[in-house]
Amino acid sequence: LAFSPDNQTLASGSDDKTIKIWRIV
Repeated sequence: LAFSPDNQTLASGSDDKTIKIWRIV
């Protein structure tokens, strides 16, 4: 789980080795 420097994007890695990118609006 990590935030980008602008705190606009949230990235999370799940146990199946995939990365999900969430746009925070």
